[in-house]
Amino acid sequence: MLSHTLHLTSQLASMFVSWQVALPDTESGFHFNMQTYQLFCGRDIPSGGVVDDKSFNSFLEMHVNTAFDGYTVSNVMGMWKGTPEITNCISICTDRQADVLKIAQA
Repeated sequence: MLSHTLHLTSQLASMFVSWQVALPDTESGFHFNMQTYQLFCGRDIPSGGVVDDKSFNSFLEMHVNTAFDGYTVSNVMGMWKGTPEITNCISICTDRQADVLKIAQA
């Protein structure tokens, strides 16, 4: 089921398309493609400090909640240039790639 990997870097997130699934629409008989996108949001700020929970939750509220009804946020440990970094992974399963790209560029 692995179709391709897309890498996108912005100030807040790196995005990876991890897999693609074709699902039948039982009402119309039309098949549409759902992809799971993962946005990795490192919490370190390059000029110093970290993105706090309140700021991250505001980002989710303004950008992700307005675009998608459902998604998953996981707390993970990322690495940036050999340094561990507290990271949030936002997973979204959708057929709307453009909306995910808008979030990654926010």
